[in-house]
Amino acid sequence: MKKNLYNLFLNNVRKSPEKTAYKFEDIVLTYQQTADVSFKLSEYLRSIGVKPGTHVGVISNNALEFSLLFWSAAYLGAVLVPLMPSYQDEMIKSLSQATDIELILVEKNLLPGKKQLAENFKIFPLPKFADLMQETGDSTIQESDVEPEAPFIITLTSGSTSQPKPIVFSQATKIARSINGAQELYEITENDVTVVSTPMYHSMGMRMSILPLLIGATGVILPRFSPTLWVERVEKEGVTFAIVVSNQIEALLDFLERENINIRSLKKLVSSSYTLKLETKKRFLERVKCRFYECYGASEIGIATSIEFQEGNTKLDSVGEPLPYVDVKILDEHNRPVPFGQEGEISVKTITLYSGYYKNEAATKQSFWEEYFKTGDVGYIDTDGFLYYRGREKDVIKYGAINLYPGDIENVLLRFKGVKECAVVGVEDKYLGEVPLAAIVSDEKIEKKELRKFCLANLADYQSPVDFVFIEAIPKNELGKVQKFKLRESLREDYKAKKMHLV
Repeated sequence: MKKNLYNLFLNNVRKSPEKTAYKFEDIVLTYQQTADVSFKLSEYLRSIGVKPGTHVGVISNNALEFSLLFWSAAYLGAVLVPLMPSYQDEMIKSLSQATDIELILVEKNLLPGKKQLAENFKIFPLPKFADLMQETGDSTIQESDVEPEAPFIITLTSGSTSQPKPIVFSQATKIARSINGAQELYEITENDVTVVSTPMYHSMGMRMSILPLLIGATGVILPRFSPTLWVERVEKEGVTFAIVVSNQIEALLDFLERENINIRSLKKLVSSSYTLKLETKKRFLERVKCRFYECYGASEIGIATSIEFQEGNTKLDSVGEPLPYVDVKILDEHNRPVPFGQEGEISVKTITLYSGYYKNEAATKQSFWEEYFKTGDVGYIDTDGFLYYRGREKDVIKYGAINLYPGDIENVLLRFKGVKECAVVGVEDKYLGEVPLAAIVSDEKIEKKELRKFCLANLADYQSPVDFVFIEAIPKNELGKVQKFKLRESLREDYKAKKMHLV
């Protein structure tokens, strides 16, 4: 039997057919039922022309049907291309051409808003769970003969760039990220209950949907994230393990403190996607009595480092040590490894690598130094082997001969009373190259004069922002990553009057 995704799931069906596999709202599915319904869904896919290698676009919010689709596609050897439901038609057309989508499955609730797509694409409804359950016919479980290295998912980079690149993941990569990068790393067992709280059209949501059924555990799927819903379902379903993104941690912590709630069932919680503020880590340790981790990685490499936060931990400002199968090097601008403590580009060698950027061999090749993926992130490694993340290479502000890291300035600004959120970007300067500009979100009236005085007292003079702009919200993607390219675009026109423009 080939060790592909579907067959590993099938092993757990045979082992514990009556065990609960998925819970979604008021629906509970056993492993046997999940296998039966997934097989019926695969038959539907066949009937609309899906074959091994067919690129299938998917437009859906978090739903049980989306999770079932992963197993049906894995069984057939189809390639799923998840698309954000909020994408407008022109964006969908552009991405479909870039990823060679042949047909698109749309969540039934979203179909009315996607009618115009039918002029350019074959559009089919993603069958509802209840309809699949009523389907008659053979649902005999059969093993899949798809090669583990076969392409399985094409997703888009979710970071801070304006030009997302299609990333190809094989079934083998998804298996490695679930087994090596989750089960073994965090010691998850078949007795655990996990939760999906991030969008399933993103890599993290996919992984958390697939993970429990690969290891024989139970997965709870949330239709969306809200602190109230998350806490309610975690408590009700006895969730023991969760990976959430950093902006969810912030929202959860505010909710737990405000409502004075302690979660009893949770044993381990991992923060992902964007580094947490040091103050948030300390607050969380005081409030939540479970093992608390932060991981660092990227869509192309999966999780590369991890750290458990504990009282007395002197490495709270790091993002942890490399995993056992990971090697991290810090490279200078000439791709030469640098000594401990010196900053450079974080580059990673791992077994959980992506297969490449779709139909873009040049970009794939350019992203590597030898066997190391160059992340575009800046950081350094201390003499104990811990990695410290400093920021995105493209966001570093070139102030004369000095590199300024926006995160250093942002951490100081967040300490000023009334600053709710902030982001620092570089502004072109005739003599210095770039100087820092701060965008501030606040519910209170803040005097620029006082803010400038605070910065001068807590930062080097060259780190102090040249100006402060008050805005309603910092642009972010669905995973909470700040999209500084959008911030630059929105502020560029405002600063023309001051003879400054963003670069």
